[in-house]
Amino acid sequence: MGAFILAARIHDDAEFRAWLFQRLPAILIFALVVKLSFSAWAFRVGLRRKAVTPAAVGWIVGGWLAAGLYLAFFARRATAGLAEPGTWISCGMFGFWLLPLADLALAPLTLISNRHR
Repeated sequence: MGAFILAARIHDDAEFRAWLFQRLPAILIFALVVKLSFSAWAFRVGLRRKAVTPAAVGWIVGGWLAAGLYLAFFARRATAGLAEPGTWISCGMFGFWLLPLADLALAPLTLISNRHR
């Protein structure tokens, strides 16, 4: 619902749109850092509790990294003609930000905590 409200406000308010597009790369990079930090913490705890193996961590992170790079390069190609220089950075970071790495990191912890109940 928040995304729809944000899209409507961007459509109606040109000043807000300019402000948001100027700061969008920083916002998305911050969100990416938070998500990757949370994922790293969850994988570390999962490895310590033996809920996930190092090989599984490698496959999960490697697979989503490859998918994120694909999305980032696709976004770069799709936005190459836009006049705003920060737009392709935002779209590329959004490819990484969308991926459910944190959810995959928490899944083994959830399974092991439910197994011990």
